[in-house]
Amino acid sequence: MRCKVLFALGVLALVVGTAGAVNVTFRLNTSTVYQYDITSSSLVQVRGSIPPLTWDAGSLSLTRVSGDYWEGVATFAASDVGATLEYKFYAGDQFGGWESGPNKTLVIPATDTVLDLAYFDHGTTPPFTPTADIDLWFRVNMKSNPMFQPGTDEVGLRGGVAADGSPIGNLSWGSNVPLAREADSYYYSGQVTIPAANAGTVIAYKFVRGTVPDEWESIDNRILTVPAEDMTVVWAWWNNVEPTPVQIDTGTVVFQADMTTLLAQGWFDPATETIAVRGGFEGWGNTEPMIPDLFDPTLYKWSREIIAPHETVFGWKFKAFPDDNWLDSGWEIGANHEFTFIGDMELPPRVPNIFPSGQPLNVDATVRFKVDMSNAICWYTGQPFPMISSVWLAGDDGSVGPLQWPGAWVPEDTTDMIRMYDDGTHGDEVAGDQIWSRDVLMPAGTLSTILYKYGVYYPGVEQLNGGVTPMDNEAGFAMNHVGVLSTDLTFQELFTTFGSQPVHEIRGVPVPTVAVLGNVRPNPCADFAVVRYDLPAPSTVDLAVYDLAGRRVATLFSGAQDAGAYLARWNVRDQSNALVPNGTYLVKLQASSVSLTTPVVVLR
Repeated sequence: MRCKVLFALGVLALVVGTAGAVNVTFRLNTSTVYQYDITSSSLVQVRGSIPPLTWDAGSLSLTRVSGDYWEGVATFAASDVGATLEYKFYAGDQFGGWESGPNKTLVIPATDTVLDLAYFDHGTTPPFTPTADIDLWFRVNMKSNPMFQPGTDEVGLRGGVAADGSPIGNLSWGSNVPLAREADSYYYSGQVTIPAANAGTVIAYKFVRGTVPDEWESIDNRILTVPAEDMTVVWAWWNNVEPTPVQIDTGTVVFQADMTTLLAQGWFDPATETIAVRGGFEGWGNTEPMIPDLFDPTLYKWSREIIAPHETVFGWKFKAFPDDNWLDSGWEIGANHEFTFIGDMELPPRVPNIFPSGQPLNVDATVRFKVDMSNAICWYTGQPFPMISSVWLAGDDGSVGPLQWPGAWVPEDTTDMIRMYDDGTHGDEVAGDQIWSRDVLMPAGTLSTILYKYGVYYPGVEQLNGGVTPMDNEAGFAMNHVGVLSTDLTFQELFTTFGSQPVHEIRGVPVPTVAVLGNVRPNPCADFAVVRYDLPAPSTVDLAVYDLAGRRVATLFSGAQDAGAYLARWNVRDQSNALVPNGTYLVKLQASSVSLTTPVVVLR
């Protein structure tokens, strides 16, 4: 590793501070940014908690010194000396570009200071492995190569001395310097190490695709003079061809919440409580409340102007305030909602899946948890379990009761879960009927609204999902059951069907060639119904249940989905969570330009 006096890459202006003020020079290398294509016009900033730094786009912009190297001077007031600055670098565009992880901190010094060179999201550690020689870091973006298969094709670098083509360091025309993929991006990068004695040598090089290789860049050789110090070489497009720019849309999206049930039940008090929309388009931190519609006070609305690439898929949820009044701190239960952004949009009204935190139980209560495992489907595979050795209960009851969430949902965590039974004991009524049960004592003081979920164990379950939360196999993250208990009854029952949280993808099946809405099973149904549907291409999906008068009874899924096969479950309840009466209903799938319908009969 050569001594890194990286100011040699550009001419530093003399910084003259105002009286008593302190100048802090921030230096950043963007060779570790793969989420955005950093160019001279990119938004590269340092943002922080003490002026002149702020947490928005008005903060200090860094100036590009050369290639990947940026810097800027922040002048802090004398009164800020000794204060702790929290800050992060931002490198991207108006849609995003934050470093991950916790904020960096700096105690404002008493004298002008030049900070160590930082690498975006890497601290002060460069992406290459420093040696005693000259280390160069090369990067190429393969997105403009129409034949390139990311994650499959290999990418390399070849080159040599420009004058005679001879090898230099580990760079030669006869073999690849392998370049590794950066996360799941189109960027590939790798290290070339050249002897210090060769500083000043002019080298020629090209990027190649394949091992043989089977494809070279078709442009003239790229040229670089070996610097005297380690350096990251600014990234390049394959063949210097930039892909077609992404279409950017600007539009206002209107969100709507159907508050009929929450208001009618007395769960939501407009005088003291609010509900907001949070999503990926605003950083999941919005607190601006939704407002009742002027003509329909049960319909709450909120709008947001969004600037984003065409057909960006955004996730979002409702969030109620104040946190302590609501289950799960007011976050909506279940998977994120999604919409595909195409400009001005008004999303259909949704019933927020939020619940009050409930009141403490006045008495000790025995709660019989019962789960129907007769048609249990594994969330991870979309197939029936190979066997069911045991079923386990986990949840959250406000810390007073016995329910708790296991740390990693692995077999060893069953010590933190409650075992269910199908042998006629522990509250199970009929042995072997696939209704697994367990009587659980909930002491007085337990909150009356609880979250819970089941997990299946069988030999080999630890291999599910690559070993990551393998026993969280009923439904996706945060897709929990909600139980509402009476505060005064000493015996109560919570009965559900395994996997009755709405929709999941069937994994391991070929991509469908046509859109299909399968038959509902069981049909007739009493407690639940399952329907499969296939999507041959990414689609905006609306899957819902209607009565014969054409009224929407329940929404099973609304949002964007990739091509694939899916299973949707209906709990035979309407949008207010009330059981629907016996009768014939229609399950309707609308996906892009396709509209399909299949009947289902409810008979109890």
